[in-house]
Amino acid sequence: NALSAFKADKTNKDLRRAKTTARRALDTAIAASQPEGSKQLTCLDCSKLFLFTTEEQTKFKKMGWTEMPKRCEECKSNRVKRLADQRSKLDSKKRNMCFAFQKGECPRGANCKFSHNPKHA
Repeated sequence: NALSAFKADKTNKDLRRAKTTARRALDTAIAASQPEGSKQLTCLDCSKLFLFTTEEQTKFKKMGWTEMPKRCEECKSNRVKRLADQRSKLDSKKRNMCFAFQKGECPRGANCKFSHNPKHA
């Protein structure tokens, strides 16, 4: 019932179409103003368009990377922070924390393959 009401609301649909058209026009204008050889890519996380400039392309070739970037700079830095936070949860033996131990319910005790070190919880 709510879905049919959403589809029937033409004003919202027209507004969304107008916004999408304006966004596409802006993206093509930005891409046209960039130097020759730049590529416009879509971010995997936020779906925004970003430019893969010729300078970045040469840097990627020098580094030996064959894949094009998948994330914009903002999402890339957020991902690096997120992965660093996950790595900080490892103990000295490079083991992840035991989820059940953190809740106080691990039945395996010393035989658990995950860390029970309270300093890394």
